[in-house]
Amino acid sequence: MLQKEKIEAIQNFQDKKEVVAFVGDGINDVTALAQADVGISTGTGTDCALEASDITFISDDLRLIGSALNISQIIKQIARQNTMFTFVYHLIAIPIAAGVSYLATEFILHPAMAPLLTGLSFFILTKSTLRLKKLV
Repeated sequence: MLQKEKIEAIQNFQDKKEVVAFVGDGINDVTALAQADVGISTGTGTDCALEASDITFISDDLRLIGSALNISQIIKQIARQNTMFTFVYHLIAIPIAAGVSYLATEFILHPAMAPLLTGLSFFILTKSTLRLKKLV
């Protein structure tokens, strides 16, 4: 396809609210890589194609595209889980730290516990994020 035809094809899909991924490795692919929602190039491509792409594969094995899509879905899932955990954790921890629990149970959190609980939150999030290492 000519460069103009590539852009038109991508725009046709985008007009239909489709998410477009484009794979290219040459100078004539640069505008299409930039126009696509996700531009993918191979490490053997030209410098300008590498610069215009969102994802660059070290090898030129296009079978890796499926793996990249699966990994991105898992990353998005873990990010959502971490966000939800943080929201719920702080929804519970902030009122306790503010002393709201004293009204019902006469329990007051010692001020020295606040940094420990914050550290626990970061530790849990870090361990959760490290699950991504298993993907590599």
